[in-house]
Amino acid sequence: IQFTRFLPLLTGRGAHITVRIQEALRRLYIDNFPDMDVTFDLGMRKDFDYQIPLMSLASAFDATIATMPRSVPYLRPNAERVEKWRERIGTDGFKIGIAWQGNPKFGADRFRSIALKEFLPLASVPGIRLISLQWVGGTSQLQGIGDTLRIETLGEEVVNNPDGFREVAAVMENLDLLITSDTGPAHLAGALGRPIWVALNRRPDWRWMNEGTTTPWYPTMRLFRQQTLGDWSGVFNAIADELRPVVAGTASPLPS
Repeated sequence: IQFTRFLPLLTGRGAHITVRIQEALRRLYIDNFPDMDVTFDLGMRKDFDYQIPLMSLASAFDATIATMPRSVPYLRPNAERVEKWRERIGTDGFKIGIAWQGNPKFGADRFRSIALKEFLPLASVPGIRLISLQWVGGTSQLQGIGDTLRIETLGEEVVNNPDGFREVAAVMENLDLLITSDTGPAHLAGALGRPIWVALNRRPDWRWMNEGTTTPWYPTMRLFRQQTLGDWSGVFNAIADELRPVVAGTASPLPS
């Protein structure tokens, strides 16, 4: 998702592109790139002039922090699905989408994923609605959270849906803010240009650099970093403090 921003630079040079993408992203990308061949499986396709990993496009274009494409949104949700979720979710309260668990098969997942109980400080902020955007893994934690943190779920249209990103993108368009761990939904929200707050561990992935509360990748994103490795309580207490004036309407969720 993060490096998809470079695809229009290829089409701008006259390239005919086949994008091999994860199945969960395929329909979302078909919606956004109707002139590209978007597939999960290359099958019998052959005779390409060039092949390149998507993340290597930054190097191919000699991109730097100053020159990389940073306009958002560069992905957009399906309009019919946006309207469907608008009717389902409604307009009551300050609506916050949350995601806490990344792919457990990722080697450093234990550092980036967050136990759902760490979100408890958000319960002290009046007027909010927490809506789960977790659709693969991590949903079992909802059973043990009880009434201490009331979280709305969206059902089988999102949970374990192989077309999950397309649905979640439409849901995000109807929310006021996203608060997530360092995982796929964070990049999706950034690509959609939605207000997004990301909780980061003390030594995050290189893409987030080592300091700062903003990122050149996504202009609508704020970063909340651990001050001590493993200490999520400090991160979420800071998030709750910053959230109160936003919900009260006296501050913006976007970076200043």
